[in-house]
Amino acid sequence: MLDQLLALFPQNTHPLVLVSDPDGLLSDEAILAKLAERGFQIIQEAEPVLLRYRVEQVKPYNVERPVLIVTDGALEDLPFDLWQQGQHVKIALHEFFPNLAYPILRALTSIQRVRLIQIPQPKERLGEQRTIHFLLENVFAFNTNLIQQPAYFVLWLDEFHQSNAPFPQVILEHVLEQLYKSSEYKAWPLKEILQDRGAYRNFIQDQWQGFLSMQTGKSLGEKNAEYLLHFETSQGLQDALPRLLRNGNLTRVQVETRTPMPVWVVPGIFMLDEDPRPRRKTELVAVLNEALSTLTPESRWEEWKAMAYQWAELTILHNDLGLPSLEDKDHYKEIRSRLDTSAMSWLQQKYSLLAAQKLPTPHHVHHIPHYLNYLRSQGKVKKVALLIMDGMSLSDWLLVKEAWQRRQKDWQYKENLLLAQVPTITAVSRLSLISGLRPSDFYIPNATKLTETKAWNAFWSREGLPENTISLLALNLEKTDPTPEITNPRLQALCLIERQIDDIMHGAMLGEANHQSSVNLWLSQNNLGKSSNKLENIINVLLDERFTVFIASDHGHCEAYGIGKPSEGLMVQSRGRRARLYQDYLTAEHIQATYNNTILWKEDGLLPKDLYAVLPAGRQAFADFGEIWVTHGGPTIDEIVVPLIEINRK
Repeated sequence: MLDQLLALFPQNTHPLVLVSDPDGLLSDEAILAKLAERGFQIIQEAEPVLLRYRVEQVKPYNVERPVLIVTDGALEDLPFDLWQQGQHVKIALHEFFPNLAYPILRALTSIQRVRLIQIPQPKERLGEQRTIHFLLENVFAFNTNLIQQPAYFVLWLDEFHQSNAPFPQVILEHVLEQLYKSSEYKAWPLKEILQDRGAYRNFIQDQWQGFLSMQTGKSLGEKNAEYLLHFETSQGLQDALPRLLRNGNLTRVQVETRTPMPVWVVPGIFMLDEDPRPRRKTELVAVLNEALSTLTPESRWEEWKAMAYQWAELTILHNDLGLPSLEDKDHYKEIRSRLDTSAMSWLQQKYSLLAAQKLPTPHHVHHIPHYLNYLRSQGKVKKVALLIMDGMSLSDWLLVKEAWQRRQKDWQYKENLLLAQVPTITAVSRLSLISGLRPSDFYIPNATKLTETKAWNAFWSREGLPENTISLLALNLEKTDPTPEITNPRLQALCLIERQIDDIMHGAMLGEANHQSSVNLWLSQNNLGKSSNKLENIINVLLDERFTVFIASDHGHCEAYGIGKPSEGLMVQSRGRRARLYQDYLTAEHIQATYNNTILWKEDGLLPKDLYAVLPAGRQAFADFGEIWVTHGGPTIDEIVVPLIEINRK
């Protein structure tokens, strides 16, 4: 199918191509990469004014650098002058998969369609039920016979959740119907563990604790869930234990003694006087080394998301455990160096392509308002509250979530990862997040800047919300209580900005470990000064007011080391430690040449054409030689991969 699809877009043929793609066939990053290799400049923009602006930005276009405009509607609905000039192409799923039921195919995600492309297609026409069976077996590796075995089902779930590929609703309902026929699963929370990785993890953890409670005769964990898995008699589950631990779907449990437990149990426990963190760090080092050995610039965003979580967890452990002894090898630094190099190669190929994919899954922070509005239009949420935690990295979020899960038992989380805007500075990335715009749409050096309040109001006003239903507030919880404002019954779209983690970051004078300690102190209820308690209370108020709460970050941060400061006078637009911005290309080029280990970031399709960023490579900073800073602005995985979390009550 891929060759058949690409054949519709030959090189050096038409300067302007208009594509009607109602099924999102061109939304896959691999297909977009192939089109970019052929020189296509891809525009996907539903808003007519922004569409025209995007087209103007890429002029002059020609057959060597053609423009490809993608719409999910009819080509006749595009502006007439573009419709008149362009080559017309219409594509649809049923043309490429004529023997599979179209309604079922439409429900598949982009990555599921990629898997479908890679397998032989049925030779006869299949109805909806047979299409579901075909997809389950070939796309989801769901073997109906083997799935009746709990050990196989647990491992299948482990693989399924690693792929970040949820079931379409129609297929989920079919799977549940099949599983409920088996007596093995009568008491299992099947719907929850199939839909949510967190629920799956909690289930496996509860079952492991239940097994250990039986073995020790003592209650382990906070609750006694019904014990269903039977680790003691299932060879398959016993063999799966190391894999579940390695993938992070199971954590070790503390026990008083190893006797009389069998040997296979040992990887999943630790003693009262034992620290489990070194073992987990060793596992993560092995996992990341294996992942990095297979990584290429063509690797999918889903692969990078999995690695980002593993790297964030390893970073926390590294900061907790401190520097290795002189005789131990510093695996953390080796992985960090490889990760920085690989991430830069991948970003240069995929960063701009992913910026075009707003819905139904956001990829960049400027997609967030569009995503929230999409959820409202689909009836999935009614009132949205976007809480921007300035400067919160993924490792910060893992610390925050762990603390909040202990205290807020009725919160449930739905997590995603996005890409911040490069350079990852507040003036670029946070305003992109709030406005739903690319930096090229609002960043004008030396001009009056668009305020965050106006940007938020403008987005929601364009989507039809009255002005009195929209609000943006900068929180200062140590001095003021925003409760009266956020409980206004008229509010439909609320944005709150919380800066405490960013303040902690900029105050960390002793590096990342110092920053992490301060975040832990902020999360501690024993901290009588600044703490996260008031923020948790605000979230509870919002949930009481029937808001769906979304937590996002505009950028992360990294520990960086000074390589000296450029002296460019008035020629520089922004003097960040991890990014310097210039309007003059020759000045930017000169600074990049002067500081050899730097990157000249330009013409990425998101920044203005006349704005150039010089970024120190790796973990370096434009600061005095040898100085250590916890800062942001650059393209490391710690700075650019940020969380987007949806919080509801259970």
